[in-house]
Amino acid sequence: MSALLNKNVVERALWTGVQAVVALAITDLADIRAWWAAPIALLLSAVKTNVVDKLAKPKPEEVGP
Repeated sequence: MSALLNKNVVERALWTGVQAVVALAITDLADIRAWWAAPIALLLSAVKTNVVDKLAKPKPEEVGP
């Protein structure tokens, strides 16, 4: 495995863990059952993906003809 792939795998695993912890914290604070943590974590993942896509999208003046 290359170092870049290793870094990518570790980064994705850490983000997944963080999302799970945040989802469990939300369910605990909202005083709802823990099984709601899975859909909340999926929602967090979708939001994170949309934010990253918007931040990574090149501005029109940066795109060549």
